[in-house]
Amino acid sequence: MMMAGDLMVAQVARDRHDGDVLVFPVVFNYRQFIELSLKFLIATYGHTVGIKAEWNTHDLKSLWETFLKVLEGYGHDDAEGAAAIVEEIILEFAKVDPRSFSYRYPVDTKGNPVLPAHQEIDFHRLADVMHGLDGYFSGCDGYLDDLQKAGP
Repeated sequence: MMMAGDLMVAQVARDRHDGDVLVFPVVFNYRQFIELSLKFLIATYGHTVGIKAEWNTHDLKSLWETFLKVLEGYGHDDAEGAAAIVEEIILEFAKVDPRSFSYRYPVDTKGNPVLPAHQEIDFHRLADVMHGLDGYFSGCDGYLDDLQKAGP
């Protein structure tokens, strides 16, 4: 899946000077991808196990915890430990941008510059991590879809 952040990472690869400007939309778009993926999975599969959709929050930690409850509701056993790795990534985004405002704009509401939480970001590594998350979320979607279709 091509994410909006990927297009900007490609631009940084063409012109390294764009990295200073594009760090905000890259991180913001990747964060949005995580948030919306979790909301989609919770809304699509949570109702089957008695968990309601959470559309009114930007809290990645809360969304992740709710998604884990969805997985538990389906009796998912994470033998490979993928969830722990995904959790580490999600919690890093939650720490850096708790309410989805830190990377939305390069300035705050008073026009003061917002300093990124990390002074240097390896955009290509970040893109690789996000592609891994995409694979995890896609895999969960397919897995839960199969379980949901199989019924009780």
